[in-house]
Amino acid sequence: MGGGTDTLAVLWNDGAGALDRETELERVPDPLSLVVGDLDGNAHRDIVVASGGTGAAGIFLNQGGGEFGAREDFIIGSGPVSMALDDFDNDGDLDIAAARFLADSVGVLSNRGDGTFDVVRTYPTGDGPRVIVAADFDGDGTADLATASADGRVSVLSNRGGAFAQARHYEVGGTPHILVAADLTYDGRPELIASIVGQGELRAFVNRGDGTFFSALPFFAGALPGWMAVADLDRDGDSDLIVSDGAAGANCVTLLFASCSATLGN
Repeated sequence: MGGGTDTLAVLWNDGAGALDRETELERVPDPLSLVVGDLDGNAHRDIVVASGGTGAAGIFLNQGGGEFGAREDFIIGSGPVSMALDDFDNDGDLDIAAARFLADSVGVLSNRGDGTFDVVRTYPTGDGPRVIVAADFDGDGTADLATASADGRVSVLSNRGGAFAQARHYEVGGTPHILVAADLTYDGRPELIASIVGQGELRAFVNRGDGTFFSALPFFAGALPGWMAVADLDRDGDSDLIVSDGAAGANCVTLLFASCSATLGN
């Protein structure tokens, strides 16, 4: 997505690590977030772009061979700043969930199976949700949702057969910037980790095993942690964290390697 230009471009890998050609797609008014996934079941990844200008999720279906169909919009709500894809209704296709910053809620679009979507369903969160993640927090086989909001709370919405229960709220101890889910305690239930605006710490919410969480635990991750990602960097089967450091002059990334299980509580 191009900053200030409303443009969307696909850069194609030549197989040797070089991006040798570009395909520009239809403009999206004020693009705020982007996710990719196979929405229509043709084994090609499609593109979803959330528009701040229209409040819609703009769908570009991948036709194969480097071709995308015309954008089709599905209203998802005001200020869709972050999105997640998962099969929330357990019917075998990917649905869309968005954190709606200006509406203090989550919007969920259910996939009809062909890359088109039903009318949005909404669920309240904290005030000003700015990031959303999907993961099975309670181990029932369906993806739940969590958001981090400008009011300093993480909100967890448990999936109940394709609809979501009233959110449980957890105090972060600051304004969250990014939220990720990762199993840090080796029990098959993901934890939630938030970076905090203007602070040199992360906050970890340890899963009790039933989709509820202990109070936030702080841990150090650079002078001013910002963006985060989860990956098994050392191939030992554990979830490691990659954290950018936004402090002036830092110009670095912090790697946090999981090394052993731990028993954590309040």
